[in-house]
Amino acid sequence: MKKNTASQRFIVKAFDDNGAVTGDAANITCKLAIDGGAYTAITDVNPVEIESSGQYVFDLTQAETDGYELSFLPVSTTIGVQVMGMPTN
Repeated sequence: MKKNTASQRFIVKAFDDNGAVTGDAANITCKLAIDGGAYTAITDVNPVEIESSGQYVFDLTQAETDGYELSFLPVSTTIGVQVMGMPTN
């Protein structure tokens, strides 16, 4: 991710014991800590799912990328669903 740059995205994958979880966007949120600060909710409240794949995309503001260390904490309120960040280029 580029520091202090607008129009970047954070991709997450939702899954449970049976594999990818689709249709869960409304239940997924993400918090962000910048440079070791406190975790706060990102501006994009819920992500958009990528073609019913179980992968979801959050759009980030420029301010949300203004740090040397970005620590994301994505979660789903759906019982049994885990969410983790996906590496991207």
